[in-house]
This record gives sequence, structure tokens and C-alpha cells, in this order.
Amino acid sequence: SKAIVGRYGILPKNIVSHADFDPRNKEDVSGYFDYKLFYSELNIYPGLFNSSLSSADQSKVLYQFSTNYSADVKTMQGQLRQYGFYLEVDGKFGPESQFAAEAFNRHYCPEVFKKETVDANGNMVRNASNQVWYALSNERLSVMIVNRQTEEKASEGKELS
Repeated sequence: SKAIVGRYGILPKNIVSHADFDPRNKEDVSGYFDYKLFYSELNIYPGLFNSSLSSADQSKVLYQFSTNYSADVKTMQGQLRQYGFYLEVDGKFGPESQFAAEAFNRHYCPEVFKKETVDANGNMVRNASNQVWYALSNERLSVMIVNRQTEEKASEGKELS
């Protein structure tokens, strides 16, 4: 991963998998990929995988499939969209939100992400529990937002000097 970043001049935080930008139709990289190690090796999101939540609180479901409007869901959708997750920001936790939650949980919430299985035909079988928004998902997204704001302020300070 460090070689790829160096060779192509990619910012580590801009590395995505197919499933990140087209989660409905793409399934790679699976939950068997160790994103936590990957991010550690590239020194991105330091401290992200620390949690102030107990194990029980981490797995508390905040949002799951619903056609009802929620201002909190709309805020979460907008924040995910800022990070490049493809989903409609409509306040309803529908299929696009489910797939975005699955991709987010795969990357950033290994504590609650259940690895996919493979059926007899060799097709990946998704785990429905990955397509919900957990308290841990919410905590990790909040940390990422704070980190991004800190990076932007630091880079603005460098530009002014």
C-alpha cells in the first residue's frame, strides 16, 4: 500500500474500493480485508479505532431500513456524501443508505461488521446486519469529521504563512 501511494502520488485517504463508489453493484473488497491494518500502515485516521463506547453500546442500532423521514438520517447521509459515499440525501434510510452503511462499516467498524459468506455458486452473500447504522458507525464518522476539520484548518494556516 505504501508503494502504491508513493508510486502514483495518491493521498492515502483517497484510496477506495469498487464497493465504496458503487456499493449496490460491486462487492470488493470484502470484509476479510483488514482496513484497520491498512490505515495503520499508511498512518491515516490515527486514533480512529479507539472507542469510548462499551461493546454493547457499539452494536446499538441507530438507523435501519425505513421509508420514514428523519432529520438525523439526513444529516448522516450528508456527512457520508461529503466523504464520497454515493447515496441520496433524503432523510430516509433506504437501499442507498443501507449500502453506504455497509461500505462504511466494512472500512471503519470491524467490531460490528460481520464477514460475508459465499454460497454454493461462489456468490458473496451479504449480511443484513452490516447494512444498518450503529452507534459505533456514528462515533467513527464524528471522529473523521473532526479530523478533517482539523486538517483543513492546519492547511489553511500553512497557506497563510
